[in-house]
Formats: sequence, structure tokens, C-alpha cells
Amino acid sequence: MAFKNRLNATKSSGIKKYLLVAVIIILFAFGLMYVSYMSQVKSMIEKSQGITWEKNGRSVHLEVAGTPLSRYQGLSDRSSLCEDCGMLFVFSDSSERSFVMRNMKFPLDIVFMNNNIVTKIYSNLPPEGNDPKNIYSSDGPADMVLEFNAGEANRLNLKEGEKINISLSL
Repeated sequence: MAFKNRLNATKSSGIKKYLLVAVIIILFAFGLMYVSYMSQVKSMIEKSQGITWEKNGRSVHLEVAGTPLSRYQGLSDRSSLCEDCGMLFVFSDSSERSFVMRNMKFPLDIVFMNNNIVTKIYSNLPPEGNDPKNIYSSDGPADMVLEFNAGEANRLNLKEGEKINISLSL
């Protein structure tokens, strides 16, 4: 009888080990799939040719800055930005944001947004060198920020409190 109990215990222990190994393999496979997916999303943002945003009958090409490095660089060191172009800064959370005109060579409009609602607009901001003095704050939570050539926010008739739809289809 003791032999039979030990045999059953050994079978039960063996089944538990196989189940544990199977669960580990499944979790590992899901982990690899998740890492692969996140790598593809990151690559799409980094290599993004941008998105097209329609506003008031105009198509505006927006470059997407979705990584810390691309957000830090922004439009700095460029000599110009095309007429129907802008940059969309995308953040993973809603927090107060601050921007500067570091190493800019042309004036900009900066538009802070939270949950697709325009919360703050700064217009015609002058370029500054590598030691900027002016800080432009969202004065509240923001999860996206638009930068355009100076005057473009007005031409697009953007208003604080306005809901706008910018679709990020990654």
C-alpha cells in the first residue's frame, strides 16, 4: 500500500512539474510576443514618416516625436519647416510639460493638448540659442504638443478648449 501511495505521489509530482514547465513556456512565449510588439511600435514611432491631420480643409503633415530623444531634439537645429508641416510630440502620460526654443532657427507656435483638447497656445515664439531663457509651460496636464511655423495655429483657427482629433494609428 505504501508503494502504491508513493507511486501516486510520484505521478502527481511529475504532472505538476510538466504543468509548471508548460506554464513557464507559455509565459515566456507571451513575453517574447509582447517584447516583439513593443519593439515594432517603438520602431514605427522612431521611423515614422508622420501622420496627416485634416483641419479646416487643410492637410497638415505632422512628424511624430514619440521617444525621449526625438522629443528632446524636436525641431532644434533645422533651418525651416514646410508650410503645411508640424511636429506632434506624444507622451505616454498626462503631466505638466515645459518647452523651450533651444537652438531654434525660426519662430514657432506651440499648442499643448490633453485628451485631444487644446489647453494652451503660445504664438510666434522667437528662436533662442543653446541657453534659452524663456520656458513655455502647459500650465496643467498635457499628453500631446503640436509645434508649427509661427502664425499657423491662428491660420488653422485653433482655440483653447477646442476638441481636435489627431489619430495615431500605429
